[in-house]
Amino acid sequence: MESSTRIILGLAILAALRLGYKMRMGRAGRGSLLSRTGSTRARTVIIAILGPVLAWQLLLPDSLPNGLVMDTPGWLEANGLALFISGAILRTWSQITLGDNWSADLSTRPRHELLETGPYALLRHPIYASYILIAPGLMFTTGNWLIGALALAYTLVSQLRIPEEDAMLCACFGERHLAYRSIIIDRRNRIITAAVAVLNLCGAGHELSWLLGW
Repeated sequence: MESSTRIILGLAILAALRLGYKMRMGRAGRGSLLSRTGSTRARTVIIAILGPVLAWQLLLPDSLPNGLVMDTPGWLEANGLALFISGAILRTWSQITLGDNWSADLSTRPRHELLETGPYALLRHPIYASYILIAPGLMFTTGNWLIGALALAYTLVSQLRIPEEDAMLCACFGERHLAYRSIIIDRRNRIITAAVAVLNLCGAGHELSWLLGW
């Protein structure tokens, strides 16, 4: 992996950590990463493993075991970086748009807002959609099968939260949320999610074929 690529990934991680710190200090959202919700805890555990492995890849790539890194062609690494950057931008844009409405766990605040602007005018759940870009992006960029597997697992667990979050928002906003879900955005969201999901399947297939020596 090129030095410039490692720098870009490192800067993106630092930006994510900064947002997490602001949340923890109560300046950009709320909620606990160790809530009783199983999906929230699962995501926290995955990130706790993924973070150190990714840091190892970025800081000491030459010390990684040979069996951990796949032989990724340059064109695939470049496309992976483009996917990762796109997902990171969407993720950051979405969290900034949410502001105090953002929560690490599944919860609403007394004056919660149903946002229909910014990325929420395009996608119902843009933060979860961003992970569908970030996961294959990390896999193709790093060529690390463990990072790819953890990123895909995080994406899957995040998608499983969508029905829970929709139920929570329906209880909070009622018909208004149902109307928001029913417009063309919902159809567009499914099309985009299905299209990008193909990239995840391609990445998983590439990783599996490498592991099996095909």
